[in-house]
Amino acid sequence: MTDQHLWLIRTSKNHIMGPLPRLALCEKIQNGGLVLQDEICPANGYWIYLHESEEVSRHLGILPKPLDSEESTETETETETATATEKIVAAPPHAAPPPHSNSPSHELKPESVSGKHPDRGHPPQMTGSQMHTGSVTGARASNAQRALDLNRSRVESPSFLKGLLFALILGMIVSLICVLRLTRGH
Repeated sequence: MTDQHLWLIRTSKNHIMGPLPRLALCEKIQNGGLVLQDEICPANGYWIYLHESEEVSRHLGILPKPLDSEESTETETETETATATEKIVAAPPHAAPPPHSNSPSHELKPESVSGKHPDRGHPPQMTGSQMHTGSVTGARASNAQRALDLNRSRVESPSFLKGLLFALILGMIVSLICVLRLTRGH
């Protein structure tokens, strides 16, 4: 049996199973041994969520059966994944609040300029109806933007100082070269 016919399974709890032959994997999927949040991977391939029914159908030729307790549409399943990701991204502000300083460089923060997130220190509260609407890419993009905004105040001051230091050193080197050329020419 070649490695092209072997598959791996990564469960929603991050347990790796396999390698399994294609037929054994198809049986496991059809018998309901896997949930829609589990992933499969052909040998030397990429991971495919079982809720990506088009990909599963294209690679295995079967459609996974959703369990009664799971959502039956792809959008609802993806939204649940995005909600879990949002909780992970939103948790760090409670762990360590950013230090406050009276220096001029800390007076103007990105969140005060944008005004997008007035309640920055608290995780977003979502109702049941909000969890099942919207696209995953929008939720993930929002989470990524929120993570960037949270880290921006910690990153801007040191990177600004490093940039200023780099510019000063570069200016000193250029001026030293100019002085050396002038003195050598006379």
